[in-house]
Amino acid sequence: MSITKKILLSLILILVETGFAFSQEVVTGLYHNPALDLSKRQQPQLKTDASAVILPFYDDFRYPQVYPDQTLWSDFDVFINDAFPKNAINHGVATFDAIDSAGYIHNGASTASFAADYLTSRSIRLDSLFSPLKRAINKSDSIYLSFWFQPQGLGNDPQPTDSLLLQFEANIDGTKYWKTVWASEGMKIDTFYVHNGAWWKQVLIPLTDSALYFHSDFKFRFIGYASLAGDMLQSWQSNMDQWNIDQVYLNVGRNMYDTTYNWMGFASAAPRMLKNYTAMPYWQYGDNPGSVLRDSLENKVANLSGQLKNGRYEYNVIDENGNEVDSYSGGLFLLDPYPVEGYLSEQKVSKPAVSRILPIDPLGGVATTYFDIVHKITTFESGTDTRIDSVVFRQNFQDYYSYDDGVPEAGYGVTPSGAQFAIRFKLSKPDMIKAVDIFFNRTQNSANQQYFNLRFWDDNNGLPGKLLRADTIVRVDYGDDLYQFVRYTIPKPVLALNAFHIGLQQRTNDNLNVGFDYSIDNSANQSYNVDGTWIRSQYSGALMIRPVMTGTTSKSDISNGSKGVLFFPNPIVNSTVEVEFDGSTSQHLRLEFFTISGQFVASTEIQGSSSLPILANGLYLVRVTNLANNKTYFEKISIAN
Repeated sequence: MSITKKILLSLILILVETGFAFSQEVVTGLYHNPALDLSKRQQPQLKTDASAVILPFYDDFRYPQVYPDQTLWSDFDVFINDAFPKNAINHGVATFDAIDSAGYIHNGASTASFAADYLTSRSIRLDSLFSPLKRAINKSDSIYLSFWFQPQGLGNDPQPTDSLLLQFEANIDGTKYWKTVWASEGMKIDTFYVHNGAWWKQVLIPLTDSALYFHSDFKFRFIGYASLAGDMLQSWQSNMDQWNIDQVYLNVGRNMYDTTYNWMGFASAAPRMLKNYTAMPYWQYGDNPGSVLRDSLENKVANLSGQLKNGRYEYNVIDENGNEVDSYSGGLFLLDPYPVEGYLSEQKVSKPAVSRILPIDPLGGVATTYFDIVHKITTFESGTDTRIDSVVFRQNFQDYYSYDDGVPEAGYGVTPSGAQFAIRFKLSKPDMIKAVDIFFNRTQNSANQQYFNLRFWDDNNGLPGKLLRADTIVRVDYGDDLYQFVRYTIPKPVLALNAFHIGLQQRTNDNLNVGFDYSIDNSANQSYNVDGTWIRSQYSGALMIRPVMTGTTSKSDISNGSKGVLFFPNPIVNSTVEVEFDGSTSQHLRLEFFTISGQFVASTEIQGSSSLPILANGLYLVRVTNLANNKTYFEKISIAN
């Protein structure tokens, strides 16, 4: 750790402990990784009797478990995930940090640089090849080990002394020792990009010393060095110095230009369907689906081979009963290798359109549901050989709003005592807040389990305005299950007419350490207040705070609420209707009619009282657009001719 870093952290400690002018918002790494917590997930047993690995040795970490594949690796320290890489080359990496295999900061961790996470291969047969015939390996077989690496990613940046090492186990006449063959000093991801012109760098290491390495039990290992962020209050101590690696490949017949893999597919998780939220109440979605659905999605597709690849893209929308309710075909595409083109830029695949709304519940009887959006790429190889890569996003419609994806990459807090922070939500129609779900990160000795004020405000041009409720005093708590939010029920529901803010007010100098999701930038809807003035957050990410709604209000509650669109009569008889838009019936409007499942039926333009197109009796969703200002509302109608 640099002298400058130590001095800064010592100063922070003094200011926090004395309660002086250290007033700001702070994002810290995780002290605890719940995905690795042994009390929640049973760690697999080490396979001490596993057979040695026969070449080729290859791992791209594209599997669902959080621990490394035990047929290839002999330890558990690193975290397999798709949450921490920045601009990944495929969906899955191994992350090195200061957290051990049980999900907590390593024992013996300190502010001095220490060997934290290890990733050690199993014994590898570098004495022989076994196909097509068994024979001894020699130097002319040209053995290389390659991998891609990245400092920081979406986590904490490693300091220059907090390096990533690669070591080979040398064997001389039965005496073994670890020999460092490559190392990279720590740096910020932006600095790394400036140095390399890319977010990832590939390394190739030749194995040329047959006496040292060409044995039946050759091993290699990566070591991530880390250091804690100073001896400050325990609620502020956190994970530090993260590295990501991917595409580890050891084989014969390679050279320094052998940088490709015969693979093309998704380099990112599946995208959400909603513009801003990862989940929202189903009744709020159904009131105005066009305003909350995205116009197009965003995929990252990479070709890691050394040649032009051709493939086909599609996505399907499946409801909770397994029925397909929508599909999209992007057709065929061609993609140059990743070092040439990077991610695929062809719009029909990289930004596929959302051409239909997700089905709504017209009668309001369904409280919760979900839709799985399954994205698939079929790669066409030689002859009839094809390969399929797929990713899935589950679009949840529950009784709450959320910006986050449910997985924290960091922790958020403000200081000193009395400071506040808040997150903004926007309704489709008035509703009542009955509870708040919050995810708190565990800290050393549970030091963040402090009391705080849970507060609610209306909206004032995107910042908290009038205080709606300020009398709820609660305490930080942790869920019992993996990534479980804690629900704080409000004694009396809070009415929200349009946009509102939920926030926490400090009662101590401790970091409350709310989960912070780096994968989604919601800084435009987050703010903090340490001196009486609300300021937008400076950190890109999403606070893991979720309002839980009732879905009910009374007419008197909303008498002063926002205006919308109304049809007279509704149900509509004799195809004649009058439409009131924002309190006026004289607007020039365009009406677009959809079935409840989202299929387009007809459109027309009206002004005042007009006849509608001939429609079969039943329920319809109508998109109403004011042609003077392009303002749009959705409304459900019933045709009963």
